[in-house]
Amino acid sequence: MKALITDHVHPILLENLEAAGIICTYLPNINQKEVEALIAEYQVLVINSKIKVGEEFLSLAKELKVIGRLGSGLEIIDLPAAKNSGVAVVNSPEGNRDAVAEHAIGMLLSLFNNLQKAHRDVIHFDWHREENRGEELKGKTVGIIGFGNTGQALADKLCGFDLKIFFYDKYKENFLHKNAKSASLEEIQNEADIITFHVPYNAETHYYLDDIFIAKMKKKFYLINTSRGKIVNQNSLLKALDANKIKGACLDVFENEKIQIYSVVEKEQIAALNKTGKAILSTHVAGWTNQSKFKIGEILSKKITTELS
Repeated sequence: MKALITDHVHPILLENLEAAGIICTYLPNINQKEVEALIAEYQVLVINSKIKVGEEFLSLAKELKVIGRLGSGLEIIDLPAAKNSGVAVVNSPEGNRDAVAEHAIGMLLSLFNNLQKAHRDVIHFDWHREENRGEELKGKTVGIIGFGNTGQALADKLCGFDLKIFFYDKYKENFLHKNAKSASLEEIQNEADIITFHVPYNAETHYYLDDIFIAKMKKKFYLINTSRGKIVNQNSLLKALDANKIKGACLDVFENEKIQIYSVVEKEQIAALNKTGKAILSTHVAGWTNQSKFKIGEILSKKITTELS
């Protein structure tokens, strides 16, 4: 049995697979075309986000039995095609759920307390206390949209802030959680001061937050998106920030994350977000901690070996 590892992983993944008798080829810098040239001889494929698996790819993978996705998002894999090819697909959202939840809270606290501006003030020898007066989380209502691994981890970590936590997940009926209350999307749009997205990206969730969603929000609100960039329509977001319907945004993900080759329009969008002074931006690193790297490797290796047993 042979496994092709196509991205940087914690050594625990290779150790666990090799302990199960699987020969590992570790090529973290390999590209799509190179993987396609090699895949015919492998039974296991481990990928992150750069390798896409569709029907044509699967037609080349004659011996493939398992695809392991580092992290959570499965939009890079044609799941029906994998099923038709008899290829099992496993991922590891349990490995980075705590990291994503902590990052979301960190971004929100930074936004609420004007930490970026206060930092810039100090290093430029300015001292503006009133301009940097903060906002407290206590007493706010949070609406978590998508209540899988990361949504639940966020609810667990938010409970100490003494706020109301609602969640909406159309695929979780009669689901109970000790720190959060199930609600309809309409209830969340009526009550929430903060909206945070934790849904997978697919046709159903494309531009989940758009002009229509924003118009249905009864309160001015804060937005967090640590899931996938195309869940939020950035043009709608910018309009709502300018109109103060959205009071602030925490974005770890973007519609296009190939920032080195941004178009003029895309660069203008980022500049506009920065100019508002109401956005905290990071480079899709919410789930990117030393601890999550280990946990993802450990969890994914166990799931792969279970599928092969």
